[in-house]
Amino acid sequence: MANELKMPSFVLSQVLNITAKQNFYEFINNYRIQESKRLLTSSTENNKTILEILYKCGFNSKSVFNSAFRKYTNMTPSEFKKFNAFQVS
Repeated sequence: MANELKMPSFVLSQVLNITAKQNFYEFINNYRIQESKRLLTSSTENNKTILEILYKCGFNSKSVFNSAFRKYTNMTPSEFKKFNAFQVS
């Protein structure tokens, strides 16, 4: 990301800390969780397992994914998927 913006990584980190009130990993995980929520509720992705979705969104560990997901949604991915399936029905 810093390379694309043509700035040193420490400057990008400072900008995120100040403007977004998040460190780099929190910033990236927020986007990953938003994408995972979209995939978990997508009718075209409903046959995908949670494990497939977490890898597709850039997570390498189920426990890290579950912790991040709960942090941003106050639900586990399974609870989120069930709740949203119920809402659509």
